[in-house]
Amino acid sequence: MTIWLYRLLWLVLLPFVIVILLWRVLWRKESLSRLPERFGFATKPRPTASLIWIHGASVGESLSILPLVEQILITRADVHVLITTGTRTSANLIAKRLPQLPEGQRVFHQYIPFDFWPCVALFYRTWQPTLTAFVESEFWPELITTAKPVLLNARVSDRSFPRYRKYGWFFGPIIRKIPQALAQREEDARRLRALGIKQVKAAGNLKFDAMPLECDDVDLCDLEEQIGDRPVLAITSTHAGEETQAAKLHAILEKDIPNLLTIIVPRHPHRGTEISRQIGAQQRTKDKDISTATSLYVADTLGEMGLWLKLAHVVVIGGSLVPHGGHNPLEPLKLGKTTFTGPYMFNFKDMLPWLTEKKVLQTVSTLEELACEVLPYLTDDDAREKQELHINQTMPHLAGATAVTSTLLLNLIDQTE
Repeated sequence: MTIWLYRLLWLVLLPFVIVILLWRVLWRKESLSRLPERFGFATKPRPTASLIWIHGASVGESLSILPLVEQILITRADVHVLITTGTRTSANLIAKRLPQLPEGQRVFHQYIPFDFWPCVALFYRTWQPTLTAFVESEFWPELITTAKPVLLNARVSDRSFPRYRKYGWFFGPIIRKIPQALAQREEDARRLRALGIKQVKAAGNLKFDAMPLECDDVDLCDLEEQIGDRPVLAITSTHAGEETQAAKLHAILEKDIPNLLTIIVPRHPHRGTEISRQIGAQQRTKDKDISTATSLYVADTLGEMGLWLKLAHVVVIGGSLVPHGGHNPLEPLKLGKTTFTGPYMFNFKDMLPWLTEKKVLQTVSTLEELACEVLPYLTDDDAREKQELHINQTMPHLAGATAVTSTLLLNLIDQTE
Protein backbone atom coordinates (compact mmCIF):
# COMPACT_ATOMS: atom_id res chain seq x y z
CA MET A 1 0.00 0.00 0.00
CA THR A 2 2.81 2.41 0.96
CA ILE A 3 4.66 2.10 -2.32
CA TRP A 4 1.49 2.65 -4.36
CA LEU A 5 0.75 5.86 -2.48
CA TYR A 6 4.31 6.98 -3.21
CA ARG A 7 3.93 6.16 -6.91
CA LEU A 8 0.68 8.12 -7.06
CA LEU A 9 2.40 11.10 -5.47
CA TRP A 10 5.13 10.89 -8.12
CA LEU A 11 2.53 11.02 -10.90
CA VAL A 12 1.00 14.14 -9.37
CA LEU A 13 4.36 15.86 -8.93
CA LEU A 14 5.93 14.73 -12.21
CA PRO A 15 5.26 17.99 -14.13
CA PHE A 16 6.96 19.98 -11.37
CA VAL A 17 9.91 17.56 -11.32
CA ILE A 18 10.40 18.07 -15.04
CA VAL A 19 10.36 21.87 -14.65
CA ILE A 20 12.93 21.64 -11.83
CA LEU A 21 15.05 19.31 -13.94
CA LEU A 22 15.06 21.77 -16.87
CA TRP A 23 16.03 24.55 -14.48
CA ARG A 24 18.92 22.45 -13.18
CA VAL A 25 20.10 21.79 -16.72
CA LEU A 26 20.03 25.52 -17.51
CA TRP A 27 22.07 26.25 -14.37
CA ARG A 28 24.46 23.41 -15.22
CA LYS A 29 23.59 21.46 -12.11
CA GLU A 30 22.71 18.53 -14.35
CA SER A 31 24.67 17.19 -17.33
CA LEU A 32 22.54 17.40 -20.46
CA SER A 33 24.54 14.70 -22.26
CA ARG A 34 23.98 12.27 -19.38
CA LEU A 35 20.37 13.15 -18.66
CA PRO A 36 19.09 9.79 -20.00
CA GLU A 37 20.81 8.11 -17.04
CA ARG A 38 18.44 9.98 -14.72
CA PHE A 39 15.56 8.18 -16.42
CA GLY A 40 17.17 4.76 -16.05
CA PHE A 41 18.83 4.42 -19.45
CA ALA A 42 22.33 2.92 -19.41
CA THR A 43 25.15 4.60 -21.33
CA LYS A 44 27.54 1.68 -20.80
CA PRO A 45 27.09 -2.08 -21.35
CA ARG A 46 26.63 -4.37 -18.37
CA PRO A 47 29.60 -6.71 -17.85
CA THR A 48 28.87 -10.43 -17.91
CA ALA A 49 30.66 -10.99 -14.58
CA SER A 50 29.27 -10.49 -11.07
CA LEU A 51 28.31 -6.86 -10.48
CA ILE A 52 28.17 -4.97 -7.18
CA TRP A 53 26.16 -1.75 -7.40
CA ILE A 54 27.29 0.80 -4.79
CA HIS A 55 25.46 4.12 -4.45
CA GLY A 56 26.80 7.21 -2.70
CA ALA A 57 24.74 10.34 -3.12
CA SER A 58 27.22 13.21 -2.89
CA VAL A 59 30.91 14.08 -2.73
CA GLY A 60 31.54 12.84 0.81
CA GLU A 61 29.90 9.49 0.16
CA SER A 62 31.70 9.20 -3.21
CA LEU A 63 35.08 9.66 -1.57
CA SER A 64 34.26 7.09 1.11
CA ILE A 65 33.34 4.56 -1.60
CA LEU A 66 36.68 4.64 -3.44
CA PRO A 67 38.91 2.82 -0.90
CA LEU A 68 36.14 0.20 -0.56
CA VAL A 69 35.94 -0.26 -4.34
CA GLU A 70 39.73 -0.54 -4.56
CA GLN A 71 39.73 -3.24 -1.88
CA ILE A 72 37.02 -5.20 -3.71
CA LEU A 73 38.79 -4.99 -7.08
CA ILE A 74 42.12 -6.11 -5.65
CA THR A 75 40.60 -8.98 -3.68
CA ARG A 76 38.32 -10.38 -6.38
CA ALA A 77 39.29 -10.40 -10.06
CA ASP A 78 35.87 -11.80 -11.04
CA VAL A 79 33.84 -8.85 -9.70
CA HIS A 80 32.90 -5.59 -11.42
CA VAL A 81 31.58 -2.50 -9.61
CA LEU A 82 28.96 0.02 -10.70
CA ILE A 83 29.08 3.31 -8.77
CA THR A 84 26.11 5.67 -8.86
CA THR A 85 25.96 9.21 -7.48
CA GLY A 86 23.37 11.94 -7.43
CA THR A 87 25.23 15.19 -8.10
CA ARG A 88 27.27 16.54 -10.98
CA THR A 89 30.15 17.45 -8.66
CA SER A 90 30.42 13.90 -7.35
CA ALA A 91 30.18 12.52 -10.89
CA ASN A 92 33.09 14.72 -11.98
CA LEU A 93 35.09 13.64 -8.96
CA ILE A 94 34.47 9.95 -9.67
CA ALA A 95 35.45 10.44 -13.33
CA LYS A 96 38.83 11.80 -12.23
CA ARG A 97 39.47 9.16 -9.58
CA LEU A 98 38.44 5.91 -11.31
CA PRO A 99 41.37 5.76 -13.76
CA GLN A 100 43.71 5.97 -10.76
CA LEU A 101 42.31 2.81 -9.14
CA PRO A 102 44.06 -0.54 -9.60
CA GLU A 103 41.96 -2.65 -11.96
CA GLY A 104 40.02 0.52 -12.75
CA GLN A 105 38.68 -0.98 -15.97
CA ARG A 106 36.32 -3.08 -13.85
CA VAL A 107 34.54 -0.11 -12.27
CA PHE A 108 32.36 2.53 -13.92
CA HIS A 109 29.95 5.31 -13.02
CA GLN A 110 26.33 6.14 -13.82
CA TYR A 111 23.90 8.67 -12.36
CA ILE A 112 21.32 7.28 -9.97
CA PRO A 113 17.88 7.22 -11.63
CA PHE A 114 14.98 9.28 -10.34
CA ASP A 115 13.07 7.44 -7.63
CA PHE A 116 10.13 7.01 -10.03
CA TRP A 117 9.12 3.41 -10.65
CA PRO A 118 9.54 3.31 -14.48
CA CYS A 119 13.03 4.84 -14.16
CA VAL A 120 14.09 2.51 -11.36
CA ALA A 121 12.60 -0.54 -13.10
CA LEU A 122 14.44 0.21 -16.35
CA PHE A 123 17.71 0.83 -14.52
CA TYR A 124 17.45 -2.35 -12.48
CA ARG A 125 16.37 -4.52 -15.41
CA THR A 126 19.34 -3.24 -17.45
CA TRP A 127 22.05 -3.66 -14.82
CA GLN A 128 20.72 -6.67 -12.88
CA PRO A 129 23.22 -6.21 -10.03
CA THR A 130 24.34 -9.32 -8.18
CA LEU A 131 24.44 -7.28 -4.98
CA THR A 132 23.39 -3.72 -4.12
CA ALA A 133 24.76 -1.48 -1.38
CA PHE A 134 23.78 2.09 -0.52
CA VAL A 135 26.21 4.27 1.42
CA GLU A 136 24.77 6.53 4.12
CA SER A 137 21.57 6.58 2.08
CA GLU A 138 18.28 8.22 2.82
CA PHE A 139 15.37 5.84 2.54
CA TRP A 140 14.27 6.25 -1.09
CA PRO A 141 11.11 4.10 -1.31
CA GLU A 142 11.28 2.91 -4.93
CA LEU A 143 15.01 2.20 -4.98
CA ILE A 144 14.88 0.30 -1.70
CA THR A 145 11.77 -1.65 -2.66
CA THR A 146 13.35 -2.73 -5.94
CA ALA A 147 17.00 -3.22 -4.99
CA LYS A 148 16.72 -4.28 -1.32
CA PRO A 149 20.20 -2.89 -0.66
CA VAL A 150 22.63 -3.49 2.16
CA LEU A 151 23.18 -0.18 3.96
CA LEU A 152 26.82 0.82 4.45
CA ASN A 153 28.17 3.52 6.75
CA ALA A 154 24.59 3.95 7.87
CA ARG A 155 23.55 6.59 10.34
CA VAL A 156 20.25 7.97 11.60
CA SER A 157 20.46 11.54 12.87
CA ASP A 158 18.74 12.91 15.97
CA ARG A 159 16.48 14.89 13.67
CA SER A 160 15.60 12.02 11.30
CA PHE A 161 14.93 9.28 13.86
CA PRO A 162 11.80 10.80 15.44
CA ARG A 163 10.47 11.59 11.96
CA TYR A 164 10.92 7.98 10.78
CA ARG A 165 9.21 6.75 13.95
CA LYS A 166 6.35 9.25 13.67
CA TYR A 167 5.65 8.25 10.08
CA GLY A 168 6.34 4.59 10.65
CA TRP A 169 3.16 3.67 8.76
CA PHE A 170 4.94 4.95 5.62
CA PHE A 171 8.64 4.28 6.25
CA GLY A 172 8.28 1.02 8.19
CA PRO A 173 7.31 -1.25 5.27
CA ILE A 174 10.10 0.26 3.16
CA ILE A 175 12.86 0.07 5.77
CA ARG A 176 11.99 -3.54 6.61
CA LYS A 177 12.95 -4.49 3.04
CA ILE A 178 16.59 -3.69 3.86
CA PRO A 179 18.18 -7.04 4.74
CA GLN A 180 21.32 -5.84 6.53
CA ALA A 181 23.17 -2.70 7.62
CA LEU A 182 26.61 -1.68 8.78
CA ALA A 183 26.19 1.33 11.07
CA GLN A 184 28.74 4.00 11.88
CA ARG A 185 28.29 3.67 15.65
CA GLU A 186 26.34 1.69 18.23
CA GLU A 187 23.71 4.41 18.59
CA ASP A 188 23.01 4.26 14.85
CA ALA A 189 22.80 0.46 15.03
CA ARG A 190 20.26 0.68 17.84
CA ARG A 191 18.11 3.11 15.87
CA LEU A 192 18.25 1.03 12.69
CA ARG A 193 17.09 -2.03 14.62
CA ALA A 194 14.25 0.01 16.13
CA LEU A 195 13.22 1.04 12.60
CA GLY A 196 12.94 -2.59 11.53
CA ILE A 197 16.29 -3.75 10.10
CA LYS A 198 17.08 -7.10 11.72
CA GLN A 199 20.77 -7.58 10.94
CA VAL A 200 22.76 -4.53 12.03
CA LYS A 201 26.38 -4.20 13.10
CA ALA A 202 28.42 -1.14 14.10
CA ALA A 203 31.50 -1.13 11.84
CA GLY A 204 32.89 2.40 12.05
CA ASN A 205 32.91 5.27 9.58
CA LEU A 206 34.03 4.69 5.97
CA LYS A 207 34.88 8.37 5.63
CA PHE A 208 37.85 7.86 7.95
CA ASP A 209 39.33 5.64 5.23
CA ALA A 210 38.61 8.06 2.37
CA MET A 211 41.51 9.13 0.17
CA PRO A 212 42.71 12.74 0.55
CA LEU A 213 41.38 15.26 -1.94
CA GLU A 214 43.62 15.88 -4.94
CA CYS A 215 44.17 18.89 -7.17
CA ASP A 216 45.76 19.99 -10.41
CA ASP A 217 49.53 20.16 -9.77
CA VAL A 218 50.04 22.92 -12.33
CA ASP A 219 47.40 25.14 -10.71
CA LEU A 220 48.89 24.41 -7.28
CA CYS A 221 52.41 25.38 -8.36
CA ASP A 222 51.16 28.55 -10.09
CA LEU A 223 49.22 29.71 -7.04
CA GLU A 224 52.00 28.83 -4.61
CA GLU A 225 54.33 31.00 -6.67
CA GLN A 226 51.80 33.87 -6.70
CA ILE A 227 51.14 33.63 -2.95
CA GLY A 228 54.76 33.24 -1.90
CA ASP A 229 55.31 33.15 1.86
CA ARG A 230 52.01 34.81 2.79
CA PRO A 231 49.94 33.11 5.53
CA VAL A 232 46.77 31.56 4.05
CA LEU A 233 43.46 31.07 5.85
CA ALA A 234 40.80 29.03 4.03
CA ILE A 235 37.14 29.08 5.05
CA THR A 236 35.50 26.24 3.16
CA SER A 237 31.95 25.36 2.10
CA THR A 238 30.48 28.62 3.37
CA HIS A 239 26.79 29.46 3.45
CA ALA A 240 24.91 32.77 3.42
CA GLY A 241 25.95 34.86 6.41
CA GLU A 242 29.32 33.20 6.81
CA GLU A 243 31.12 35.24 4.16
CA THR A 244 30.56 38.47 6.09
CA GLN A 245 31.88 36.70 9.20
CA ALA A 246 34.90 35.60 7.17
CA ALA A 247 35.53 39.21 6.16
CA LYS A 248 35.26 40.31 9.81
CA LEU A 249 37.63 37.53 10.87
CA HIS A 250 40.10 38.65 8.21
CA ALA A 251 39.87 42.26 9.42
CA ILE A 252 40.64 41.18 13.01
CA LEU A 253 43.59 39.00 11.99
CA GLU A 254 44.93 41.55 9.51
CA LYS A 255 45.87 43.85 12.39
CA ASP A 256 48.56 41.32 13.36
CA ILE A 257 49.10 39.77 9.92
CA PRO A 258 49.09 42.58 7.31
CA ASN A 259 49.88 40.20 4.42
CA LEU A 260 47.19 37.64 5.30
CA LEU A 261 45.33 35.98 2.40
CA THR A 262 41.85 34.66 3.19
CA ILE A 263 40.32 32.24 0.68
CA ILE A 264 36.55 31.80 0.90
CA VAL A 265 35.15 28.69 -0.79
CA PRO A 266 31.34 28.96 -1.05
CA ARG A 267 29.35 25.74 -0.81
CA HIS A 268 27.36 26.91 -3.82
CA PRO A 269 29.77 28.48 -6.33
CA HIS A 270 27.01 30.29 -8.24
CA ARG A 271 26.90 32.71 -5.29
CA GLY A 272 30.42 33.88 -6.13
CA THR A 273 29.46 37.20 -7.73
CA GLU A 274 27.03 38.02 -4.92
CA ILE A 275 29.68 37.26 -2.27
CA SER A 276 32.37 39.21 -4.09
CA ARG A 277 30.20 42.31 -4.23
CA GLN A 278 29.09 41.90 -0.64
CA ILE A 279 32.55 41.81 0.93
CA GLY A 280 34.68 43.42 -1.77
CA ALA A 281 36.62 40.29 -2.66
CA GLN A 282 38.41 39.09 -5.77
CA GLN A 283 36.56 36.35 -7.64
CA ARG A 284 38.36 33.35 -9.15
CA THR A 285 35.98 32.90 -12.06
CA LYS A 286 36.73 36.48 -13.15
CA ASP A 287 40.39 36.86 -12.16
CA LYS A 288 42.38 33.71 -11.36
CA ASP A 289 45.70 35.31 -10.46
CA ILE A 290 46.42 36.24 -6.84
CA SER A 291 48.51 39.39 -6.45
CA THR A 292 50.01 41.08 -3.43
CA ALA A 293 46.96 43.35 -3.42
CA THR A 294 44.58 40.38 -3.03
CA SER A 295 43.40 39.96 0.53
CA LEU A 296 39.97 38.30 0.20
CA TYR A 297 39.64 35.71 -2.57
CA VAL A 298 36.35 33.94 -3.45
CA ALA A 299 37.08 30.49 -4.90
CA ASP A 300 33.79 30.08 -6.78
CA THR A 301 34.67 27.03 -8.86
CA LEU A 302 33.62 23.38 -8.74
CA GLY A 303 35.95 20.50 -8.00
CA GLU A 304 38.90 22.51 -6.66
CA MET A 305 38.48 21.99 -2.93
CA GLY A 306 41.70 19.97 -2.80
CA LEU A 307 43.57 22.93 -4.28
CA TRP A 308 42.37 25.39 -1.62
CA LEU A 309 42.99 22.97 1.22
CA LYS A 310 46.56 22.30 0.09
CA LEU A 311 47.27 26.03 -0.17
CA ALA A 312 45.89 26.77 3.30
CA HIS A 313 47.90 26.98 6.49
CA VAL A 314 44.73 26.99 8.59
CA VAL A 315 41.22 25.82 7.63
CA VAL A 316 37.85 26.84 9.09
CA ILE A 317 34.92 24.54 8.28
CA GLY A 318 31.95 26.36 6.77
CA GLY A 319 28.37 25.66 7.74
CA SER A 320 29.54 25.74 11.36
CA LEU A 321 29.52 29.51 11.88
CA VAL A 322 25.76 29.62 11.19
CA PRO A 323 23.18 26.98 12.26
CA HIS A 324 23.62 24.81 9.17
CA GLY A 325 25.30 21.83 10.83
CA GLY A 326 28.78 22.03 9.36
CA HIS A 327 30.62 20.07 6.67
CA ASN A 328 33.05 17.18 6.61
CA PRO A 329 36.10 18.06 8.78
CA LEU A 330 37.97 15.00 7.52
CA GLU A 331 38.78 16.64 4.18
CA PRO A 332 41.34 19.10 5.62
CA LEU A 333 42.43 16.70 8.36
CA LYS A 334 43.29 14.04 5.77
CA LEU A 335 45.72 16.59 4.34
CA GLY A 336 47.18 17.30 7.78
CA LYS A 337 45.76 20.81 8.02
CA THR A 338 45.19 22.68 11.28
CA THR A 339 41.40 22.81 11.36
CA PHE A 340 38.78 24.78 13.29
CA THR A 341 35.00 24.73 13.42
CA GLY A 342 32.37 27.06 14.77
CA PRO A 343 29.71 25.98 17.29
CA TYR A 344 27.21 24.52 14.76
CA MET A 345 28.54 21.08 13.80
CA PHE A 346 25.48 19.01 14.69
CA ASN A 347 25.55 17.09 11.37
CA PHE A 348 28.84 15.53 12.46
CA LYS A 349 28.24 15.01 16.15
CA ASP A 350 29.05 11.31 15.77
CA MET A 351 32.70 11.99 14.89
CA LEU A 352 33.30 15.26 16.77
CA PRO A 353 33.94 13.80 20.26
CA TRP A 354 36.76 11.59 18.96
CA LEU A 355 38.34 14.32 16.84
CA THR A 356 38.23 16.92 19.61
CA GLU A 357 39.34 14.46 22.30
CA LYS A 358 42.40 13.58 20.24
CA LYS A 359 43.00 17.31 19.63
CA VAL A 360 43.07 17.09 15.86
CA LEU A 361 40.00 19.34 15.53
CA GLN A 362 39.37 22.52 17.50
CA THR A 363 35.93 24.03 18.09
CA VAL A 364 35.22 27.64 19.10
CA SER A 365 32.06 29.47 20.08
CA THR A 366 32.55 33.04 18.84
CA LEU A 367 34.30 34.90 16.04
CA GLU A 368 36.57 36.63 18.53
CA GLU A 369 37.57 33.29 20.05
CA LEU A 370 38.21 31.92 16.57
CA ALA A 371 40.51 34.84 15.74
CA CYS A 372 42.40 34.34 18.99
CA GLU A 373 42.85 30.58 18.46
CA VAL A 374 43.75 30.82 14.76
CA LEU A 375 46.35 33.59 15.12
CA PRO A 376 49.25 31.52 16.55
CA TYR A 377 49.04 28.95 13.76
CA LEU A 378 49.22 31.67 11.11
CA THR A 379 52.17 33.46 12.69
CA ASP A 380 54.23 30.67 14.30
CA ASP A 381 55.55 28.06 11.86
CA ASP A 382 56.77 25.81 14.66
CA ALA A 383 53.36 25.72 16.36
CA ARG A 384 51.62 24.94 13.08
CA GLU A 385 54.09 22.24 12.04
CA LYS A 386 53.77 20.60 15.46
CA GLN A 387 49.97 20.47 15.08
CA GLU A 388 50.24 19.15 11.52
CA LEU A 389 52.57 16.37 12.69
CA HIS A 390 50.11 15.46 15.45
CA ILE A 391 47.22 15.30 12.96
CA ASN A 392 49.18 13.16 10.49
CA GLN A 393 50.18 10.73 13.23
CA THR A 394 46.68 10.49 14.72
CA MET A 395 44.35 10.23 11.72
CA PRO A 396 45.45 6.74 10.54
CA HIS A 397 44.19 5.23 13.81
CA LEU A 398 40.62 6.00 12.72
CA ALA A 399 40.81 3.61 9.77
CA GLY A 400 39.32 0.11 9.61
CA ALA A 401 35.71 0.31 8.42
CA THR A 402 36.67 -0.37 4.81
CA ALA A 403 38.12 -3.80 5.58
CA VAL A 404 35.02 -4.86 7.54
CA THR A 405 32.70 -3.60 4.80
CA SER A 406 34.66 -5.23 1.96
CA THR A 407 34.62 -8.59 3.74
CA LEU A 408 30.85 -8.38 4.28
CA LEU A 409 30.10 -7.52 0.63
CA LEU A 410 32.31 -10.25 -0.80
CA ASN A 411 30.81 -12.84 1.56
CA LEU A 412 27.32 -11.75 0.52
CA ILE A 413 28.13 -11.93 -3.18
CA ASP A 414 29.41 -15.48 -2.71
CA GLN A 415 26.17 -16.41 -0.99
CA THR A 416 24.15 -14.78 -3.78
CA GLU A 417 26.00 -16.67 -6.50
